[in-house]
Amino acid sequence: MLCDIPLLRKGVKYMKNRIVFIGIIAFAVFFNGCAAIFASKTQDVSIRTNDDNDVLFLNGSDEKNNDGSYHLAKDANPVQVVVENENYRDEYFVLAQYKMSPLHIFSWVPGIIIGAFAFDYVPKAYSYPSSTQLQYERIPQIKKEADQAKNLWVSSVTAKLSNKNIFSVKHAYSKWISDPKTGDAKRSNSDQTFALTERITEQLNQLLEEKDLADKDLLGASKNTLYLSGQLEKVTMHYVGEFIPMLRNIVYAELEMIWNLKNAQEETIYSKKYEVTSGQFISSPQSFQMGQDVNKVLEDGIEKSFYLFMNDPQVKSEVYQSGKQETTASAKSSETVKIKPAKKYVSGVKQAIASSVTIKAADLLSVMTVIL
Repeated sequence: MLCDIPLLRKGVKYMKNRIVFIGIIAFAVFFNGCAAIFASKTQDVSIRTNDDNDVLFLNGSDEKNNDGSYHLAKDANPVQVVVENENYRDEYFVLAQYKMSPLHIFSWVPGIIIGAFAFDYVPKAYSYPSSTQLQYERIPQIKKEADQAKNLWVSSVTAKLSNKNIFSVKHAYSKWISDPKTGDAKRSNSDQTFALTERITEQLNQLLEEKDLADKDLLGASKNTLYLSGQLEKVTMHYVGEFIPMLRNIVYAELEMIWNLKNAQEETIYSKKYEVTSGQFISSPQSFQMGQDVNKVLEDGIEKSFYLFMNDPQVKSEVYQSGKQETTASAKSSETVKIKPAKKYVSGVKQAIASSVTIKAADLLSVMTVIL
């Protein structure tokens, strides 16, 4: 029986094409979402500051590896970082995943065929920056530096914010992390006027009381009290996110704040304006709707400006006036009398009495007798 050679060749060619096709499908399936399949669910991250005495808390824990790195879960949730130091004010930062795993490149070819790359868009396919250097301004703690300190009290912290002085900026994390100035500021479209509650004033007074710089019982009864008041002039809210994979945003604010120092008569004796950036905090849809995000960043930014004001040399000079007391009117009007040494001396009591003179101050409050 003779073979049909052309037909056999066609069959062989068909089988080869089929094998190639199956191979391509197998390749696509095998490398389908490589970053999603092979990437680790956790990552070790190095976080550095400029002070060896800093203690870092990540989501409330200061636990770290033997090499000093931190073990983080890659679950698309940002990590809250708090930098604590007994000599300085606490600082707040947020870390987030944004870099696609290098394994994602293996999904490109099959991705063109069956869209395999789409399967890589899962939390563990994204990485944190492997190494982060935190940059921030060191602000000394508020502390009582001498016993001769005046009593301090925050009388008010006010703000009248409307669409004229409230702005917001949205950022993509991947761009923001290299250039925080990216993004366009938009004026608030709300017609409402926002005012601060008494909460921030109470918090600042509580801080002063903890530092032994404030005593509410001394208010009104002592002229040795200085009052502080603050005015929030402008707010720019910043929201940092990414459409994938972050489930929550980062929020912080830039503030313009004016602080005043007043005497017992509440006359302003010193004033200074500050432009500060609050710490970074994690924002969830629920906290955003309830306005908790705005409260948190405003309180932190106002507190930051308050720390700067309290550490101002001029403010310290008013608070710590070594031995300086309130000058009375009589003290101001009195004059110093210099007595020259005597050339002749008395020889008895009668002569001493006859030679005495009484000197009275102009205000009739000071009297002294001098032997001539």
